[in-house]
Amino acid sequence: MVVKTDKNVYIIIKTEKSDEQYTTYAYNIEGEKLGYASFTTWTNSEIWLYQVKTFEPFRNQGIGSTLLDFVSYYSAKLNYDHIAGKFSPTSEHAREFYFKNGYGIYEEDNYNRLEKKINKEEIFEKMSKKYHITSTKQNDKTTPTQDKAKIGSSFIM
Repeated sequence: MVVKTDKNVYIIIKTEKSDEQYTTYAYNIEGEKLGYASFTTWTNSEIWLYQVKTFEPFRNQGIGSTLLDFVSYYSAKLNYDHIAGKFSPTSEHAREFYFKNGYGIYEEDNYNRLEKKINKEEIFEKMSKKYHITSTKQNDKTTPTQDKAKIGSSFIM
Protein backbone atom coordinates (compact mmCIF):
# COMPACT_ATOMS: atom_id res chain seq x y z
CA MET A 1 0.00 0.00 0.00
CA VAL A 2 1.28 3.47 -0.85
CA VAL A 3 1.08 6.09 1.90
CA LYS A 4 2.39 9.59 2.46
CA THR A 5 4.42 10.46 5.57
CA ASP A 6 3.98 13.66 7.57
CA LYS A 7 6.98 15.00 5.65
CA ASN A 8 5.23 14.49 2.27
CA VAL A 9 7.27 11.47 1.27
CA TYR A 10 5.45 8.62 -0.47
CA ILE A 11 6.41 5.14 0.67
CA ILE A 12 5.20 1.59 0.16
CA ILE A 13 4.18 -0.20 3.37
CA LYS A 14 4.11 -4.00 3.59
CA THR A 15 3.54 -6.10 6.69
CA GLU A 16 4.63 -9.72 6.99
CA LYS A 17 3.77 -12.22 9.70
CA SER A 18 5.86 -15.18 10.85
CA ASP A 19 4.32 -17.14 13.71
CA GLU A 20 3.28 -14.36 16.11
CA GLN A 21 5.94 -11.86 14.99
CA TYR A 22 5.05 -9.06 12.59
CA THR A 23 7.39 -6.85 10.59
CA THR A 24 6.18 -3.78 8.77
CA TYR A 25 8.57 -2.60 6.05
CA ALA A 26 8.83 0.75 4.28
CA TYR A 27 10.12 0.82 0.68
CA ASN A 28 10.62 3.47 -1.98
CA ILE A 29 9.31 3.12 -5.56
CA GLU A 30 12.46 1.28 -6.65
CA GLY A 31 11.85 -1.35 -3.97
CA GLU A 32 14.72 -0.19 -1.77
CA LYS A 33 14.07 -0.92 1.91
CA LEU A 34 13.96 2.33 3.91
CA GLY A 35 13.20 0.90 7.35
CA TYR A 36 11.06 -1.46 9.39
CA ALA A 37 9.21 -1.98 12.65
CA SER A 38 9.02 -5.40 14.29
CA PHE A 39 6.57 -6.40 16.99
CA THR A 40 4.81 -9.41 18.45
CA THR A 41 1.72 -10.29 20.44
CA TRP A 42 2.91 -10.45 24.02
CA THR A 43 0.15 -10.88 26.59
CA ASN A 44 -3.62 -10.98 26.22
CA SER A 45 -3.73 -7.20 25.83
CA GLU A 46 -0.19 -6.14 24.92
CA ILE A 47 1.91 -5.86 21.77
CA TRP A 48 5.67 -5.89 22.34
CA LEU A 49 7.57 -3.50 20.05
CA TYR A 50 11.02 -4.94 19.38
CA GLN A 51 12.47 -2.28 17.14
CA VAL A 52 11.75 0.62 14.82
CA LYS A 53 14.57 1.33 12.41
CA THR A 54 14.93 3.83 9.59
CA PHE A 55 18.14 3.42 7.64
CA GLU A 56 20.59 6.33 7.81
CA PRO A 57 20.10 8.05 4.44
CA PHE A 58 16.30 8.10 4.91
CA ARG A 59 15.97 9.45 8.45
CA ASN A 60 13.98 12.59 9.36
CA GLN A 61 11.45 12.03 6.58
CA GLY A 62 8.56 10.72 8.71
CA ILE A 63 9.18 7.07 7.87
CA GLY A 64 9.69 5.89 11.48
CA SER A 65 6.58 7.72 12.67
CA THR A 66 4.57 6.19 9.82
CA LEU A 67 5.84 2.74 10.81
CA LEU A 68 4.70 3.39 14.39
CA ASP A 69 1.27 4.40 13.10
CA PHE A 70 1.01 1.01 11.44
CA VAL A 71 2.13 -0.78 14.63
CA SER A 72 -0.73 1.00 16.41
CA TYR A 73 -3.09 0.08 13.58
CA TYR A 74 -2.21 -3.62 13.72
CA SER A 75 -2.47 -3.54 17.52
CA ALA A 76 -6.01 -2.22 17.24
CA LYS A 77 -6.89 -4.56 14.38
CA LEU A 78 -5.65 -7.57 16.39
CA ASN A 79 -7.72 -6.33 19.36
CA TYR A 80 -4.79 -5.35 21.59
CA ASP A 81 -5.01 -2.18 23.66
CA HIS A 82 -1.44 -1.57 24.76
CA ILE A 83 2.02 -1.35 23.14
CA ALA A 84 5.19 -1.73 25.20
CA GLY A 85 8.90 -2.04 24.50
CA LYS A 86 12.28 -0.92 25.69
CA PHE A 87 15.31 0.99 24.48
CA SER A 88 18.75 1.98 25.71
CA PRO A 89 18.82 4.71 28.36
CA THR A 90 21.75 6.31 26.51
CA SER A 91 19.71 6.96 23.35
CA GLU A 92 18.34 10.50 23.59
CA HIS A 93 17.26 10.27 19.93
CA ALA A 94 15.05 7.24 20.71
CA ARG A 95 13.59 8.97 23.77
CA GLU A 96 12.61 12.03 21.71
CA PHE A 97 11.26 9.89 18.85
CA TYR A 98 8.98 7.76 21.02
CA PHE A 99 7.82 10.73 23.10
CA LYS A 100 6.97 12.67 19.92
CA ASN A 101 4.88 9.69 18.80
CA GLY A 102 2.78 9.56 21.97
CA TYR A 103 4.64 6.96 24.02
CA GLY A 104 5.19 7.26 27.74
CA ILE A 105 8.82 6.72 28.80
CA TYR A 106 9.64 5.08 32.13
CA GLU A 107 13.19 4.75 33.37
CA GLU A 108 14.20 1.32 34.65
CA ASP A 109 17.57 0.15 35.97
CA ASN A 110 19.23 -0.92 32.71
CA TYR A 111 16.82 0.35 30.06
CA ASN A 112 13.94 2.71 29.35
CA ARG A 113 10.47 1.22 29.00
CA LEU A 114 8.04 2.73 26.51
CA GLU A 115 4.29 2.33 26.68
CA LYS A 116 1.26 3.51 24.75
CA LYS A 117 -2.42 2.81 25.33
CA ILE A 118 -4.39 2.06 22.17
CA ASN A 119 -7.87 3.46 21.63
CA LYS A 120 -9.15 1.37 18.73
CA GLU A 121 -11.75 3.87 17.53
CA GLU A 122 -9.19 6.71 17.52
CA ILE A 123 -6.64 4.58 15.67
CA PHE A 124 -9.14 3.50 12.99
CA GLU A 125 -10.29 7.11 12.57
CA LYS A 126 -6.68 8.36 12.29
CA MET A 127 -5.78 5.69 9.73
CA SER A 128 -8.88 6.49 7.73
CA LYS A 129 -8.16 10.22 7.63
CA LYS A 130 -4.39 10.09 7.30
CA TYR A 131 -3.84 7.00 5.11
CA HIS A 132 -7.34 6.39 3.66
CA ILE A 133 -7.64 2.96 5.26
CA THR A 134 -10.98 1.79 6.52
CA SER A 135 -10.90 -1.19 8.80
CA THR A 136 -12.85 -3.51 10.94
CA LYS A 137 -11.43 -6.37 12.90
CA GLN A 138 -12.36 -8.76 10.09
CA ASN A 139 -11.22 -6.87 6.99
CA ASP A 140 -9.23 -4.00 5.56
CA LYS A 141 -10.20 -1.82 2.68
CA THR A 142 -7.65 0.52 1.20
CA THR A 143 -8.52 3.32 -1.13
CA PRO A 144 -5.88 4.62 -3.51
CA THR A 145 -5.21 8.28 -2.88
CA GLN A 146 -2.78 9.09 -5.67
CA ASP A 147 -2.41 8.01 -9.27
CA LYS A 148 0.72 6.14 -10.29
CA ALA A 149 2.23 8.98 -12.34
CA LYS A 150 1.99 11.39 -9.42
CA ILE A 151 3.42 8.84 -7.00
CA GLY A 152 6.40 8.03 -9.19
CA SER A 153 7.58 11.63 -9.17
CA SER A 154 6.99 12.06 -5.43
CA PHE A 155 9.03 9.16 -4.04
CA ILE A 156 12.30 9.78 -2.31
CA MET A 157 15.23 8.73 -4.43
